[in-house]
Amino acid sequence: MPIEDANRWNSRYQTDPRNSSNHPRTLLQEHAGLLPSHGLALDIAMGLGWNASFLIQSGLRVIGVDISYVAVCRAKNELPNLMGIVADLEQFQIPHNTFDVILDSLYLQRNL
Repeated sequence: MPIEDANRWNSRYQTDPRNSSNHPRTLLQEHAGLLPSHGLALDIAMGLGWNASFLIQSGLRVIGVDISYVAVCRAKNELPNLMGIVADLEQFQIPHNTFDVILDSLYLQRNL
């Protein structure tokens, strides 16, 4: 895991006031009718888990992945049912035929 990336995101999630919002992305809310009512979701680069929270409230079990230990811990504190993983997504493999929903908001890694 690139330690510089992890440190930068950990610092941001500890101090940046932009991280105080607790709303899922508007695009996700607008397309909620496309979500299944149950199943397993993967939230890639989940940050503080606002999209994950929306998915959980929609009836899905959620695995959230982020490089920031701070973000995953904060998300887990708010969402006890969240399965949080601290991982470098450049080294992360998504298993085939496992998830009913894969959510990626504001993270670009073409080979993922």
